[in-house]
Amino acid sequence: MSRILLLILGVASTLVLGLPTAGEPARSLTDHTGPVDFQRDVRPILSDRCYQCHGPDAAHRRAGLRLDTRDGAVATLPSGRRAIVPGDPGASALLTRIRHPDVLERMPPRAAKKTLLDTEIATLHRWVEEGAPYASHWAFVAPRRPAVPSVADAAWVRNPIDAFIRSHQERKGARPSPEADPQTLLRRLAYDLNGAPPSPGEIDRVLGKDPSGPPSGYLDEFTDRMFASPRYGEHMARHWLDAARYGDTHGLHLDNRRSMWPYRDWVIDAFNHNVRFDQFTIEQLAGDLLPSPTLAQRVATGFNRCNVTTAEGGLIAAEYLAKYAMDRVDTTSTVWLGMTVACAKCHDHKFDPVSQEEYYRLFAFFNSISEKASDGNKLIAPPFVRVPTEALVKREAEIAESLQGLKAKLAAPLPEVDAAQREWAEQTTKRLQGGWVVLRPRSVTSAKGATMKVGEDRIVTVSGVSPDHDVYTFETGTHLRDIRLIRLEALVNGDQPGAGVGRASHSNIVLTDFELAAAPADQADAPEPLPVVTACADYAQRDYTIASALDDKPATGWAVDGGKEDRTAVFQLEAPISFVGGTRLRIRMKFESSHPQHTISRFRLSVSDRPDKAPSTRGPWFEAGPFSGGNVEQVFKRAFGPEKDPDIAKTYRKGKVAWVESPQYVDGRIHTLKGGNRAHYFQRRITSPGARPYTFFVGSDDAIKVWINGEEAFVLNARRAVAVDQNRVTVQLRQGENRLLMKIVNGGGGFGFYFRPVGENVDGVSTSIARILTTPPTGRTAPDLATLQAHYRRNFSPEWKQLDAERTKLTTELAGIRKNYPQTMVMEELPKRRPAHVLIRGQYDQPGAAVTPGTPAVFPPLPSSDAPSRLELARWLVDPGHPLTARVFVNRLWMMVFGRGLVATPEDFGSQGRYPTHRELLDWLACEFVACGWDIQHMLRLMVSSATYRQSSGATPEAIARDPENVLYARGPQHRLDAEQIRDAALLMSGLLIEKVGGPSVKPYQPPGVWFAVGYTSSNTARFKRDTGDALWRRSMYTFWKRTAPPPTMQIFDAPSREACSVSRPRTNTPLQALALMNDVQYVEAARAFAERALREGGGSWDDRLQYLWRWAMTRRPDAFERSVLRDDLARHRAHYTDHPDDAKALLGVGESKADPALDPIDHAALTAVANMILNLHEATNKR
Repeated sequence: MSRILLLILGVASTLVLGLPTAGEPARSLTDHTGPVDFQRDVRPILSDRCYQCHGPDAAHRRAGLRLDTRDGAVATLPSGRRAIVPGDPGASALLTRIRHPDVLERMPPRAAKKTLLDTEIATLHRWVEEGAPYASHWAFVAPRRPAVPSVADAAWVRNPIDAFIRSHQERKGARPSPEADPQTLLRRLAYDLNGAPPSPGEIDRVLGKDPSGPPSGYLDEFTDRMFASPRYGEHMARHWLDAARYGDTHGLHLDNRRSMWPYRDWVIDAFNHNVRFDQFTIEQLAGDLLPSPTLAQRVATGFNRCNVTTAEGGLIAAEYLAKYAMDRVDTTSTVWLGMTVACAKCHDHKFDPVSQEEYYRLFAFFNSISEKASDGNKLIAPPFVRVPTEALVKREAEIAESLQGLKAKLAAPLPEVDAAQREWAEQTTKRLQGGWVVLRPRSVTSAKGATMKVGEDRIVTVSGVSPDHDVYTFETGTHLRDIRLIRLEALVNGDQPGAGVGRASHSNIVLTDFELAAAPADQADAPEPLPVVTACADYAQRDYTIASALDDKPATGWAVDGGKEDRTAVFQLEAPISFVGGTRLRIRMKFESSHPQHTISRFRLSVSDRPDKAPSTRGPWFEAGPFSGGNVEQVFKRAFGPEKDPDIAKTYRKGKVAWVESPQYVDGRIHTLKGGNRAHYFQRRITSPGARPYTFFVGSDDAIKVWINGEEAFVLNARRAVAVDQNRVTVQLRQGENRLLMKIVNGGGGFGFYFRPVGENVDGVSTSIARILTTPPTGRTAPDLATLQAHYRRNFSPEWKQLDAERTKLTTELAGIRKNYPQTMVMEELPKRRPAHVLIRGQYDQPGAAVTPGTPAVFPPLPSSDAPSRLELARWLVDPGHPLTARVFVNRLWMMVFGRGLVATPEDFGSQGRYPTHRELLDWLACEFVACGWDIQHMLRLMVSSATYRQSSGATPEAIARDPENVLYARGPQHRLDAEQIRDAALLMSGLLIEKVGGPSVKPYQPPGVWFAVGYTSSNTARFKRDTGDALWRRSMYTFWKRTAPPPTMQIFDAPSREACSVSRPRTNTPLQALALMNDVQYVEAARAFAERALREGGGSWDDRLQYLWRWAMTRRPDAFERSVLRDDLARHRAHYTDHPDDAKALLGVGESKADPALDPIDHAALTAVANMILNLHEATNKR
């Protein structure tokens, strides 16, 4: 059998050989001579075999026997016997029962399915014989820095780690392996610190060409470069995100998309900036509770918003809020305490000293988050923050700078334009003054006692009490004849709470009725009511038109959406008033709607005899259509007959289409149409007594064009559903008849349109401009002058309009940027803490005793606080005296580097967890971590610079048999790479890797149907749609993570689902993994690009190209045998593709990236097959 094939088959060697797993220690290395150590030798036995029935859980304790404390173990039982009699094995019932010949009497009982080995029984016997000493569980006692041991082999020691390791080896009679070769060490370092291999060029630069060997300190220099690379943060974040149960979907029910990637990017950035671990901890658990937290600190709290959530129908809020809080307790305790605290949610922990009450005291820290139980199946569930990316911040700064420059240009003098403005102002002022007579009230009253004050400008200001409803009565006289119109100006009042036209903080008004009565000036009789037939306003709120102020119904009226702009309404009489000798007028304005305090705060009334100031009138809609001819784009662009000649008498399409009066199309309502890829036209006549601006809202499904009198006024080529008030349009009416034409184009699906008049300015200028112009020049304020200048320039200066259009464009872009900031979910406390209770049997609907936030008594107490919060909890976790946090994290760092932890159960440092293989080393590392300022890179540097790390991973069969798990660390680490490392390495070698840091998650290749098979059809992740372009070749940590169906190839290589916290991954070796590397599109494409790279960069000979591939994958040159196998393999593939060129074409067509057509396809395909084999080799997919 060839060595290459052996390398491939090595993928499955662990399964075939049946080597011990992490849960099965090599007992010859853990058995000890000398006195029995309770922590190391006895507690694991008692915990695993006895504590379930005789441990901390008092509610389920059997026979009154407690074995997790010495007092309980030596106490006299109800039977009169004692389980343990120190120094007397024969009198100890424990030893009698575990050796009992009757299986019904023997402990543990058969139902427990746990038996004691003879060696374990012997250990318990010796322990009792030696006095049965107990000790507190090692992990619950704060570590004290042990002295670094002296060793005989002092020359081997590079740092204190080696002293501890070598001391243990010397006691066991083991010898360390030689140092690995430089190429192997560089590869190992690159994978451990960057998650990807070094390039051949990097190796050559680091090692140089000196035949005597690499330069001194080359590994230290390379380590610095690995820490400085952005790849470092990405690689470290990947491990942390497993623990944080990070995903891109909610995880339950529909498993819809979720936006959490800004948190993921925060983690990457924190590692790349080597943020202290204590700060890293505090910001993730309680960043929102820090004084004046930064945006980044709030984003960091996404750690505890990564939990799975749901929006299923019928969910019970209390149940799921309890589940979410429990998840946060379980995750936090796993990540920082390395404990299975979750076992105490239904009862006292059966193995560790954590009571159910203490579990719910931890629960209380997380029970008052201002989240809802349902995530609403939305991309983001409150509380959340908007997070501008670096690119967006840069663009915002550019826009702000541009706007500042435009502002200066817009305000700069324009001599010719300014001169023309003065002339226009004079002429417009005369026209305005000639059109209206401002009324001076003889009396003005409020029915509810509000104070009415009349100014010299005849403006009435309302103050004092602000009743919910009111009626204003305004009495006056005038000598104007032929009065046709009454104008109401609702003016902004800066003294009111909302600084608008209304009296309340919202500034809105609802005028429910406007009444007019008149009488001759010389008659004392009461004025007689006069009918008002129509009205118009410069603005009207949807469903609150000015016409609604003429029906005297409290349920209807004129409203203006609040705001801080002057508003005007004009009312037209049925017939002119023309009394000789003058007219007495009484005007009543009623504010009687269901909306309280919607009354006007400042107003002025005027009358006019000018017909050209009257409101315009609108005719009915006429419709023509449908028109079709191509797809939606073609229909939108094509000018059909109505655009060319909209005469209402015309017909089109050879007389088949004519204009049809359509009174069913009522303004202010959505109207539906039928058909796809077609257009309908609508037109109406608007008759205006004078030239004036006219404003309306439109809506459309899909695209829309609007013309006024043949001039294009509005164009929007959109694909959207019709809705009310989608676009606001202002046109200029001319005196007389005006033709308004609309084209509505549909591309499929819904089809419809909407139209709502908003208002018109009968004076030709807005109310605010009219007010300024009718104010004497000496009375105009600086803001008035700026408003007047902006109005004139916007409407009459092409140069200024161009600048203003640019400003509008930039302002719109800026608003869009801010509106579309990425969002991420964060933690946030409720204003008032939610009560917490012990939940009986863990059931949300069975609350027991009330609890307050707190921590288990086995640990040091929290800092004193009346109401401890998550911030106190976080600070407690990173207190230097805490027994677990530093140990737990350095153990995980050790596991990342050496393949297994000093504690082989990183998720469980409790009684059921494995005892440390090198407890003194673990304590020294924990103390060093705290002493160095919680510096993660410092700890990693210690590990990777040690002689222990630098050993060769090669081992003889005898060495493996003696120490299969490498517990003695007598050889370097060797194990299969993680899923992400294997994929990233293939992309890097191929040259396809896109090294962009951060951003939304991406969807590279995966088999079709995987999502659909597990999802609801209504989920927005039911159907996988892969991305294109660069997104296909990003690093694996950016791959979109659907929790109910994680990336399948990564799962084949043991990636977790991330539905729950995971601090370690299993390592299986299966044939399916080899099949994935051989056939998955990602790896076949990578192999093809890798081969292309070798053809371009590898040299002129086939040997050079094969060596190029091999060096990239293995970080070494192939030996003679390997070169021979590679040559044979290449020759075989070249022969095959020469005979089957279509196979070569098919192979080179795999993946979205394109093969170079300039390369010979036979050679390219053959080398692709070789590259594919190399990427699948055991050595290529393993760290060694």
